[in-house]
Amino acid sequence: MGASSKCIYEQKVSPLFACASISTDVIVTEHANHARDHLKTEAELKKYDGVVCVGGDGMFSEIVQGLVSRTQRDNGVDQNSPEEKLVPCSVRIGIISAGSTDCICYATAGINDPVTSALHVIVGDFQPMDVCSVHHNTFLRYSISLLGYGFSGDVLADSKRKRWMGPARYDFSGFKTFLTHHHYEGAVSFLPATDIPGTPRDKTRCRAGDNGVDQNSPEEKLVPCSLRIGIIPAGSTDCICYATVGINDPVTSALHVIVGDSQPMDVCSVHHNNTFLRYSVSLLGYGFYGDVLADSERKRWMGPARYDFSGFKTFLTHHHYEGAVSFLPETDTLGTPRDKTRCRAGCFICQRNGQLYSGDSPEESKTAPDVSDRGSGVGGVVRGKFLAINAASMSCACPRRPKGLSPAAHLANGTTDLILVRKCSRFNFLRHLLRHTSKDDQFDMTFVEVHRVRRFRFTPRHCQNHSELDLRENGKQLFSQICRDHPACSCSPAYSSWNCDGEILPHAAIEVGVHCQLIKLFARGIEEQPLFEDLANPPCAL
Repeated sequence: MGASSKCIYEQKVSPLFACASISTDVIVTEHANHARDHLKTEAELKKYDGVVCVGGDGMFSEIVQGLVSRTQRDNGVDQNSPEEKLVPCSVRIGIISAGSTDCICYATAGINDPVTSALHVIVGDFQPMDVCSVHHNTFLRYSISLLGYGFSGDVLADSKRKRWMGPARYDFSGFKTFLTHHHYEGAVSFLPATDIPGTPRDKTRCRAGDNGVDQNSPEEKLVPCSLRIGIIPAGSTDCICYATVGINDPVTSALHVIVGDSQPMDVCSVHHNNTFLRYSVSLLGYGFYGDVLADSERKRWMGPARYDFSGFKTFLTHHHYEGAVSFLPETDTLGTPRDKTRCRAGCFICQRNGQLYSGDSPEESKTAPDVSDRGSGVGGVVRGKFLAINAASMSCACPRRPKGLSPAAHLANGTTDLILVRKCSRFNFLRHLLRHTSKDDQFDMTFVEVHRVRRFRFTPRHCQNHSELDLRENGKQLFSQICRDHPACSCSPAYSSWNCDGEILPHAAIEVGVHCQLIKLFARGIEEQPLFEDLANPPCAL
């Protein structure tokens, strides 16, 4: 480390290392390439578990140059040969951010905070990195971040002559180089990478635990999470707790974490134009529930009462939305959305489907069906005007909806219950909403239909002419002139908002796929009949 980095180490890093009982040998660099030369020639690497530098990207580069060169020399590798396969370094490298750009820290940790970087060293985190070797008739240097010719090279060359300006020299040299606008002629030959997923222009980002799965592909099979998730209820509805534990009691949820219970859960992935938007675990609602959420977000000052106010207001406005819903129904699972079977601890239906779609079955390919098959009679299409379109991946029960939106929905059977509420009178829609609080079948109405599906797609009618839709305007600009000219037309807005587990999605046209048992929760399912549920309904536990 340099003298300017010594304070950061002594004040922020050294105390943490001391608390973690990490012993260190500290070297304060005195000149350029001091760290590189020490690692290449003098350092006894076998004594250390890692080499940690406090500085910027330049200091990290010195460490890489010295450590990689030393490793190749010790293993008899000829660095001057561009085709030579290099030996990976056995000693890990750490970097405590103390530079002007800290590109390495931002790319590997997401932040240039010395304490965060120190904690990664303490817990022993491990992140592999690629290294480029640069040659010109012989070995020149290793590169781990940027190789830049032309503009970036000219900026650096000019800034080197203005080190007296401090960090401001980069801005000055950048502006000066931009004005000179030099160009350079030459030829670039390259070997493209054709056997790896992703492209430089896709939306996939390199993140921790990346398994090479393209989330932007609706047909991609996702990798289940290895870590379990726990939830201690402290919300306004606590649907997750009611569906997985049967009660919203913090002590009960904490005990499930303590004893290590595990409850698999399905997750829906939501896409728009082959771009990943969000995951959903409970409710995807368009129309009524989307409008309630959108309106309540503008009234957060009201507190929890905003949901009742927005719900009543949305009910009175009675907007409907036109579009088409295409879906792939589930035909291999037991049960239907209208039966009396409830998902309980040890649910046979969830266990059966977990085995069916776990990859051990020859029917594994069914995990990611294509909605485009609907033309062959495999799927279905429903077109019309809808008051609400809901996809419930669990019962979505809560004290105000004792049975939930779909009482027979299962937590881990690889499906979601698609509920379509067509345009009807306010009175009939009120009857449908009241059914959520009674023992009657809430789907036993002519304007309501429900399908148990594994994938579905919704296309608003107006998306035929508008491929890109930003719901933040919620259709106001499109129809504002019409409604000003005809104030009595009482027409509905063109688009609603999707309510995705309490968050608003930015697009109306979406495609949704269900991923069977993608996550595990610290829970074991509902073991007893909740007090607010019909005791006549038999559980499905074995």
